[in-house]
Amino acid sequence: MVVPFAGTQIQLEDLVSRLSTLLRRSGDELIVADNRPHPQPPAAAGGEVIWQPATEIHSPGFARNVGAAGATGDWLVFIDADT
Repeated sequence: MVVPFAGTQIQLEDLVSRLSTLLRRSGDELIVADNRPHPQPPAAAGGEVIWQPATEIHSPGFARNVGAAGATGDWLVFIDADT
């Protein structure tokens, strides 16, 4: 699952916390593509959610592509951070 993100640090922490509760199969990945100009990793970085800075272009599409490029699974699922 790839989630483009451009909110506040508090919203990032909440997103990572919520994503960590999802049931997954072995090999499933949760990737947050952080599209803020000056991203800071979440406190839980290195846990079950992969945090990927995506700063070059400020757009959800760019962030999705950066997240997708780092994925290793057979399927990609895109979801917006505010969903």
